[in-house]
Amino acid sequence: MAGAPELLRRYTQASPAARALIEAAMDACRLGLVAPLPQAFLTEAAVGYLDDHDFDQLTDDWEDRALRELIQPVHGKQAPLRRACTRPDTALPGAVPSTTHTAEQGPAFKLADYLEQRGRRERHDLTPPDSFWHAAHTHLSRTDDLIELARAAQRRDLDQWATHLR
Repeated sequence: MAGAPELLRRYTQASPAARALIEAAMDACRLGLVAPLPQAFLTEAAVGYLDDHDFDQLTDDWEDRALRELIQPVHGKQAPLRRACTRPDTALPGAVPSTTHTAEQGPAFKLADYLEQRGRRERHDLTPPDSFWHAAHTHLSRTDDLIELARAAQRRDLDQWATHLR
């Protein structure tokens, strides 16, 4: 908990693009996605969290800059987002280990626990933008995650997104 005030400061004073990434991750966690969250999902979802002015200010390298901003530790190992490392599968002798997560999905990230809890508390009534649902439909493949998001969409009367996610 020593890093909580600094994590909160980093969130509230983040650049608009970095804040959008955090809010997309907060919404993903509170709606039932299990970490790690694929980078492609986060960056596509984040676009809808930006207002028109901030969106127009994005540069070609906005994703890299925002991620670099967010993975910098605040105290020890804590950072608003941290890259998730996937352990290789341990297979029986003669079996081929699975590398689908790292090879096909690319980098993935975990949101700091404190920011996840704060997002659940402060964003519980908010409906994520369409970019969030589209990114989920496009970039997520875990059946359990898609089912949870379909339920969340249904609770928000987003019937078309619920159908697509199912």
